[in-house]
Amino acid sequence: MDDEPSVRPMAEDSFRRAIGEERALNARRFGSFRFVWAGAFLALHVIAGGVLGMPSWKANLPAMILYWVVAFGYWVGRKKAAAASFGVASIPFVEVPFVLVLQWRAVQAGSDPQGVAGFTVAIYMALVALSALSLRSRLVWTTAGMCAVCAAAIQVIAKDTAAGFASATLLIAAVAGICQYSLRRWRTLVTQVSNEQLRRARLGRYFSPKVAERIERLDERFGGGRDCELSLLFSDIRGFTSMSEKMKSEDVVALLNEYHGRMVDCIFRNGGTLDKYIGDGIMAYFGAPIAQEDHPERAVRCALEMYAELKKLNEERVARGEPEIHIGVGVHTGRATVGDIGAPHRKEFTAIGDAVNLASRIESLTKEHGESILISDDTRRKVGAEFAFREAPEALVKGKEKPVRTHVPLMGKSAKD
Repeated sequence: MDDEPSVRPMAEDSFRRAIGEERALNARRFGSFRFVWAGAFLALHVIAGGVLGMPSWKANLPAMILYWVVAFGYWVGRKKAAAASFGVASIPFVEVPFVLVLQWRAVQAGSDPQGVAGFTVAIYMALVALSALSLRSRLVWTTAGMCAVCAAAIQVIAKDTAAGFASATLLIAAVAGICQYSLRRWRTLVTQVSNEQLRRARLGRYFSPKVAERIERLDERFGGGRDCELSLLFSDIRGFTSMSEKMKSEDVVALLNEYHGRMVDCIFRNGGTLDKYIGDGIMAYFGAPIAQEDHPERAVRCALEMYAELKKLNEERVARGEPEIHIGVGVHTGRATVGDIGAPHRKEFTAIGDAVNLASRIESLTKEHGESILISDDTRRKVGAEFAFREAPEALVKGKEKPVRTHVPLMGKSAKD
């Protein structure tokens, strides 16, 4: 499911947001890091150059003061968008040339030019590694290129050997290559985690925790579509339209959230799959994507539990001074096609077919018969002795030439009673 077209755009959006947030966070952290090390090196230059009078350190003191001012300015404004964009991306254009200036002065003032050149290569390797905080491969290689050129310039001034040139270039390129590989692996890992989180969220939306766990454990692919026998359940709140017209919008949302929460718990407790909310209505089914031999019993049991749960909810509503709500539930067993259906960028795992339409029609018959629950004759013949029924009058429904037989489950009774 993590490779489906409908999931990929969601995963890509999630990935882009995560990348953007991480880059912004890294930029702010780098700003703090830059300010700390600029302050530390400035103190070192003040002590070594200003107090102890060491020539190379004294020569670099003005440049270090300027760098500290730049670092301080960025640190103060690091939370602003403009400053954040300056963050890690500034390494090849600030730190790299700044190190060139410092080390050029050190070569001219020091007694070990080649040692300074070698130390410069080490600094540039560290800067290439730091540029990976940008999470951009292009910036890593830009920094590596700038570092290689500047390191070569220092080596020319220090009169380093050809082997030194080659070694410096290879070392800088090696660090850039390692960063590139690490970034690719990181992106792959984040993508996999994002896809897995979306997959789990999607499973949790449709399926009960036990069913979702089993699908995940079996790694079952169910998006392609398949024909199977299901027991379908439709429910609807009676008179909801007229009721909602008298309510505030926030109260309507609160009512539906509370009601749907209770009803979906009943569906999930019986191993059912939540197909969709249809306004105040609910569509669910039993028997897919994990096969359930007893799906008719599960559907009938769920309908009875929904009615019992509604009674508890109504008691709470009355205690709060709110009116009772009434529902109709229709259940039918038949063959349907189950799978991911919809546009490539917006699919839903759903069931379609004549059985689905008939289940919806049976739910509508509850109004005509004045019953809360109606079970189709097909479902009635497939359930065991756990439930007792009384037959409801036959009725014509849209799309059917012959009258449909339905039954009313008797609350708290079985066929043995």
